[in-house]
Amino acid sequence: MLRSRIARMLFPYPVSPLTNFILLEVDDALNDVLLPDSTLVVRFNNEPFLFQLLRHTRPIHIVVVGGGLLLFYFYNLETVEMTGRQRFNCISAKSERKMGTKEYQQLLSDLQGKVLPENHPLTVQVNRVLHRLIPNAPLEGADWKVHVINEPNEVNAFVLPGGKVFVFTGILPVCQDDNGLAAVLGHEIAHVVAHHPAERMSHNAISMVLALVTALILDISGQLSSMLLSLAYGLPNSRIQEAEADEMGLMIMSKSCFNPEGAVNL
Repeated sequence: MLRSRIARMLFPYPVSPLTNFILLEVDDALNDVLLPDSTLVVRFNNEPFLFQLLRHTRPIHIVVVGGGLLLFYFYNLETVEMTGRQRFNCISAKSERKMGTKEYQQLLSDLQGKVLPENHPLTVQVNRVLHRLIPNAPLEGADWKVHVINEPNEVNAFVLPGGKVFVFTGILPVCQDDNGLAAVLGHEIAHVVAHHPAERMSHNAISMVLALVTALILDISGQLSSMLLSLAYGLPNSRIQEAEADEMGLMIMSKSCFNPEGAVNL
């Protein structure tokens, strides 16, 4: 009697259909108003939550949501111009450039005092190579600008959406000459020309949805499902983009009359 009375006070409304039963164990000391020694155990079905949810969802709702997601996916399929690869991308070039601008401003702040002047021999060299590549790198709305960063221990180079180029001095000895530098810049330019940053963000959105669905279906943590999807979906797409950037980079440097063998030595 006492147990059922307490249950009615704590849970005055009908129990959720997902709950099998509620068990209350109360200590014999009735003077403990706050029931400090009480144990509340709520036990749920072992069935994954998504299946329980679907069981209480009308078929028409599943059809509408599923159909909408499929339409959204196919509407945002596009073809990479230079390679003909079809891919999903729901981020516009304008939005991609805006994000590139924000990243650019942050980088300038972080690298303040390390950017070599425009008349420095290394900056002049990178500019010379870049401007031979640009005519063969179709990128709408690009504002190309070179920044050579005085970091001898940093072997890196990248191009932001919008055309801002960052080359760290540590990579220049690896390039050896203009052909090697053209191979590096061609690869990084290709990532931007193919809008790989926007594609990665689009894939991240898909991965988040898939991770949630996987977690609900398999009844596992979101972190574990994200890791599994990264191995099965994220890494292969990353490799595809890198291979595509290699291919496009060689096309760009070859059309710009650089020796493609410069890429072999990197």
